[in-house]
Amino acid sequence: MLAAVTWSFAGKPLNSLLKSAAIAGAWLLGASRVVASTALGDYVTFSGFGTLGEVVTDTDDDIQFVRDREAAGASRRPSFNVDSDLGLQLTAQPTKWLSGTVQTLTEQRSDINLSTEVEWAFVKLEPLDGLALRGGRMALPMFLISDTRYVGYANTWLRPPDEVYALALLDRFQGADLSYRLPIGSTSLSMSVLAGASSISSPGLPNVNVRDVNGVNAQWESEWVTLRAGRVTGKVQIPPSEDHYTFSDLGAVVDHNNIVAQAEYVMRRSEYAPGSVDANGWYLLGGYRFNAVLPYAIYANARSPGSSSFHLQGDQSTVAAGVRWDAFKSAAIKFQVERVDTHDTIGVSFVTPIVSSPIGLPPISAPVTRPVAVFSLAVDFVF
Repeated sequence: MLAAVTWSFAGKPLNSLLKSAAIAGAWLLGASRVVASTALGDYVTFSGFGTLGEVVTDTDDDIQFVRDREAAGASRRPSFNVDSDLGLQLTAQPTKWLSGTVQTLTEQRSDINLSTEVEWAFVKLEPLDGLALRGGRMALPMFLISDTRYVGYANTWLRPPDEVYALALLDRFQGADLSYRLPIGSTSLSMSVLAGASSISSPGLPNVNVRDVNGVNAQWESEWVTLRAGRVTGKVQIPPSEDHYTFSDLGAVVDHNNIVAQAEYVMRRSEYAPGSVDANGWYLLGGYRFNAVLPYAIYANARSPGSSSFHLQGDQSTVAAGVRWDAFKSAAIKFQVERVDTHDTIGVSFVTPIVSSPIGLPPISAPVTRPVAVFSLAVDFVF
């Protein structure tokens, strides 16, 4: 009986989502011929990825569901901006050991409109087998799927759990990384180190520079198991002070026969403002593949051990169920339904009205006082 009450949903928004499913199916008829990449001459290739998504909830407009600290999101009024994105990538490789990559990503960020930014722009040197040096702008390896975080087609779920992936604050860095992949029998061990600078952006607030960004990552892979551990640190510049920021991650993936499982645990720490910054998050995903259909379930949880009223986010837990259907080559349809509980805090995945804005302190948003039902439909594709 409790489940029936919790998942009840107004018919009008759900009808809108079902209509979008029909549109998505029609769109896929044209997407079925997409390919992995296109050669532009002897040394240059062009590829891309994207998501067409719609999200609707059972809340009014003053409580909006967002992803990754977006400025606006979905309520009973459906939103196409929460999950939709488009990535375009150009790679040039004039020699076996030298290449360059530029990738742009169009999505909603800290502004209410979609915007396009250069996500990657780096030169890569591979002087020896397994050894690689890159320099430029790159995604920070904060997570198990950092390189494919925005490539929906590469992942089982419809979107990464905010309880983990919205906690990082840092997305990209400008600098260099060095990696080495060591084969060990039928397995391999990869190690990498990085150094550079980054920034933190939040809706309605100026960017905050982060200098002396450093990181180390280790990943072990077998035929069907991947284990990863990583740590990134940086010095957050908030004049006249400077804070030491640390983000640690442990993750595992299992893909064996038809069984799919994935888990990750992260810790965010601040040296001088733990009451406002410290947070822990984790999730567990499990699924079973039936030919082209993969139903899955997710449980995710985030907790803020700090006691400050001005914490960057509140506590949140999510129970989700979804299905991925690889209906066409290089394109997949996904549907996901979630129950998101913020435990009477502002949570991680919501934009709510400002109730207080003390001078010199971050604004305080209204808490979300009941669990929220979220329904999402997406078409992921690569080309």
